[in-house]
Amino acid sequence: MRRLFTAIAVGIALATLAGIVILWPGDADLRIGAGITVDTEDAEVVRVEEGPCPGLGQQRCQLATIRLETGPDRGRLRQLQLDASAGFEPDLDPGDEVRVTRAPEAPPDAEPVAGPQYAFSDFKRGRPMLVLGAVFVVIVLLFARLRGAMSLAGLAFSLALVLLFWLWRPILAPVWTVTNPTAVLALQAVSWLGWFLVLLSTFLINHFELFGLRQVWARLRGRTLPEPKFRTPFIYKRVRHPIYLGFLLAFWATPVMTAGHLLFAVATSGYILIGIWLEERDLVDLFGDQYRRYREQVSMLIPLPGRKAKPEPEIKHPRPAE
Repeated sequence: MRRLFTAIAVGIALATLAGIVILWPGDADLRIGAGITVDTEDAEVVRVEEGPCPGLGQQRCQLATIRLETGPDRGRLRQLQLDASAGFEPDLDPGDEVRVTRAPEAPPDAEPVAGPQYAFSDFKRGRPMLVLGAVFVVIVLLFARLRGAMSLAGLAFSLALVLLFWLWRPILAPVWTVTNPTAVLALQAVSWLGWFLVLLSTFLINHFELFGLRQVWARLRGRTLPEPKFRTPFIYKRVRHPIYLGFLLAFWATPVMTAGHLLFAVATSGYILIGIWLEERDLVDLFGDQYRRYREQVSMLIPLPGRKAKPEPEIKHPRPAE
């Protein structure tokens, strides 16, 4: 039963995240057909009246007066015409916050189209989404307390990293440019070596456990994972953090370093150094003197001659007295 509830919770969480990404409101263009897009603007409903639709005989409409909050007509009053009988448009009330679209301008050689300049697009959903998010945070903190707070902090940092990649804008001012073909090839080879080192290192220690997949799978199957064992396979005998070393090589080895690339490389390097400090603190708590000896024997990021992990002495347990 516990596995069933866990699977249902995971499915709901994934569906929620997908819905947030797909339905999150923003200043996106609205496509109205034939490749034409128009911007949406924020507005507040000031007054709503119901009466005959202008030019449509006895058909009744809602005539809503709105105050624009964004766009070229910000602060001005404009009208929306909504069909009140067909059921295609929602009823509006004074005080509603909505998003509207401005009618595209007619070509220079065409006659201007009569009628309202703006059309209803959707209600503003940013505030309800924030309220729901706040309720979610409160529930997590009430039920999970400190562990829930740490989980929320990890989620926030992950989202910040996603936003960093999504909203990144290139700063193309060159810092250095290497033109020698041999040097260019060498730098590119070092960068690809770094990415290969990252991939290799994850599989050396257990790729699936590193990303939490093994733990989730064991939880779903109701199994308990064995206690972690300290191992130093292959490159880990020469450098304590080959994954971070690979990232640094990939980020810094480039024939063309722009200001934006440099900013990203410096920021990620600082993040890596802080991560190493936190990670090693946890490893000392987990493995104790065994990791302290490993840290004294092996370099952190740069493999140096003469520094290599030594085999741990075999621990012999005394036989119980007969």
